[in-house]
Amino acid sequence: MKVIFCLSNLYIPSSIMLISEYKEDDIVIYTYESGIKKFFEELKLERVEVYFRDEVNYKKVFQFFKLKYRTLKYFNTNKKIDKIYFFHNTFGLFENWLIKKLSKDIKIVYIPTFDNLGFKKRLSFKGLKQKIISLFFYGLDSEILWTGDVFLPRTKTKFFKSIKAQYRDLDIDSTVINDFTTKHFQLPEGNIVLLTGSVIEMGRVTLNEYSHKINELLCELGIDNILAKPHPRFVDRFALEKQLKLIPSYVPANILFLKYKVFIGYSTCVVSEAVSVGCLGISLLDFFKPNSITMQKNYKYYLNANLSKGEIKYPKTTQEIKDLIFDFK
Repeated sequence: MKVIFCLSNLYIPSSIMLISEYKEDDIVIYTYESGIKKFFEELKLERVEVYFRDEVNYKKVFQFFKLKYRTLKYFNTNKKIDKIYFFHNTFGLFENWLIKKLSKDIKIVYIPTFDNLGFKKRLSFKGLKQKIISLFFYGLDSEILWTGDVFLPRTKTKFFKSIKAQYRDLDIDSTVINDFTTKHFQLPEGNIVLLTGSVIEMGRVTLNEYSHKINELLCELGIDNILAKPHPRFVDRFALEKQLKLIPSYVPANILFLKYKVFIGYSTCVVSEAVSVGCLGISLLDFFKPNSITMQKNYKYYLNANLSKGEIKYPKTTQEIKDLIFDFK
């Protein structure tokens, strides 16, 4: 049996490639994201089950330690696991604790995915709080990075050594992804995918700035030509986005590169992934006036640093976006 820790939509293509590789094995997909849970349950893949971890609440200490006990017991006693795969090097503190516990008897494989972060360490009360949580609740020493709007706990190199992780590269085959996934979903027709959500909710742009600019863009490109693909956790749409045809939020955008060819987003990794497979990836980091210049610069570095090939476009005007789409076609 194989266990795959899939904590983000970013890791779904890699998870599917592993499922295709181990067709004869039982596989457990471990996640705490409800959208990922729904996605794999909708696929109804043979020999694949989903383990959904309940939400962590540090204020309810008894329930927290009960959750740790219950989760560890599930994997220790109920499953004959011979290998664990994971992709994350930020967040996932609970999962890193669990992986370390299981690594005593099980082979651990780490597949780096978007691991070139470029965010800097920053001293602050909130960052110190994250570090204390990591040490006190999990016994893990994490680096705390600042993106410009949120703190990220990053896994230190010594953690990978402590679990004797084997490193592995994994190529993504869009045809395999397509065969496993998109045939299961009724997806709307259209030319352009707008990746909505998180920009307003995370405070990266003001609502007035966003609404004005996004309305201008949608009117120029034509609402009938554009599909909205909401963020899996930030599903609200704003202004004229509400009039767009909808791709379900639980369907990952990074499995749609054979069906759609133009992807427009803000700081989402999907634009990097799209460019890397030959699609047009447009980031709106320069299109909107940001609330934080540091955030804008950091995310631009992050998106560019994780490209395998090609170039992300960062237009500043609606006309530049129109020209990019016209030239790509």
